[in-house]
Amino acid sequence: MKLFPTAYSKPGTKPGTLSDAKSGRCELHMMSYTHAKLVERPDIEPDACYSYIKDSDVTWIHVQGAPDTATLRTLSKAFDIHELYLEDILNTGHRAKLEVNEMQAFIILSLPRFEGKQIVTEQVCLFLTDHTVVSFCSGVLDPFLLVRERIRKPISKHRQRGGDYLTYTLIDSIIDHAFPVVESLAEDIQVLEDKLLEKPDKAIVQEIYFLMRQLLLLRRRLWPQRDIVSQLQRDDNLELLADDTRVYLSDCYDHCVNIIELLETYHEITSGMLDLYLSNATHRLNEVMRVLTVISVLFMPPTFLVGVYGMNFDTSASPLNMPELASPYGYLFVWLAIISMMGGMLLYFRKKRWF
Repeated sequence: MKLFPTAYSKPGTKPGTLSDAKSGRCELHMMSYTHAKLVERPDIEPDACYSYIKDSDVTWIHVQGAPDTATLRTLSKAFDIHELYLEDILNTGHRAKLEVNEMQAFIILSLPRFEGKQIVTEQVCLFLTDHTVVSFCSGVLDPFLLVRERIRKPISKHRQRGGDYLTYTLIDSIIDHAFPVVESLAEDIQVLEDKLLEKPDKAIVQEIYFLMRQLLLLRRRLWPQRDIVSQLQRDDNLELLADDTRVYLSDCYDHCVNIIELLETYHEITSGMLDLYLSNATHRLNEVMRVLTVISVLFMPPTFLVGVYGMNFDTSASPLNMPELASPYGYLFVWLAIISMMGGMLLYFRKKRWF
């Protein structure tokens, strides 16, 4: 799997060119509502979306999956979406960003999820005009199911507010999807810590490195979203957002900061775990080397002693040629000397706390 999966057009291609290389199956879901009524059309055709746009209604079109160029061009014509935005929607993997163009706002965010044990991020694009919100989400996970349930309730705030409040809700839902992912990573860190303290082995290094890589890639995707939310709060040129809606965005900003701080903290913890493993490995190596050194030192004097008495000198040729060889207690004396030397060195090592 690629570290940073990004789709792009062939170098030299005209800006705004749409390619069908990555297009596939997609579903359109439409909701048009006021405080008194709600019209919902799942699996609506792109051509039928325009007929539901009214000045008094909030219209939300959600595109789930990989739309083809025909669908994008139909939606572009209906909602006046710029061709450069269409290219960004089709070519997924972009960094989170916010672009404001007159009475339009285009937002790109990242939606993290697990695919097996690997974290992947889906691209979510939001296009906001006065009364209309068009959202695009790549992949198969629809992150806005709970938002629809809230809209279906007549007493919901959505039914009393405009498209800017809907946009805030979608942004908040995308950001909050990171919390279960971060929580799962925290559980993995706790498991690795227990393994590291109980019985560290070489396999745990791969798990730690994999986790560090996951945290780093997730941080890269989610960090820019904090700046996007901050810009939405403070950009006075963005007249699409009412002042009372900007207040809610401060809560989104707090969530972004919380997620980033958690990711940074977890990355530091995993780095510390890797350092701890390396320190433990070095300590174990030092312990082994100390034991081997003690054993080697213990056997050095006996080796010297038996080496001396292993020389072949004839005692009959001279009385100075190893007279101990003729002693009836010579063998026992050598063993007594060996045991005494080794025992004395062990006591000395214990006293010095070398062993």
